[in-house]
Amino acid sequence: MIECTLLCGLVFAVKAGRDRGREPFQDMDNLMKTAPKKARAKSDFDKDRRRKHHHFLVTVYYEDGEKFGRVYTDKDKASRFAERQRRSPVVKAARVSQVS
Repeated sequence: MIECTLLCGLVFAVKAGRDRGREPFQDMDNLMKTAPKKARAKSDFDKDRRRKHHHFLVTVYYEDGEKFGRVYTDKDKASRFAERQRRSPVVKAARVSQVS
């Protein structure tokens, strides 16, 4: 059975019966993926001869949950920036990763 309601010129149809009283998102477990994601394969950036330089991402994690990232083309500069950030009392972790 379908009940129709006219509101501001629009018709809303509400299905009566079984769906009434059902809580929204009750079957959330059926909607989620069950299989975990596979680990990403590591790239061989060193073998790409087209590249003139590489990019290094410095990610800084703060104690309050904030995250900050900066990209360098020089690994030494990226490492120095990460070390400088690690000395700060509000920094939880600082990581250097090669992105390209």
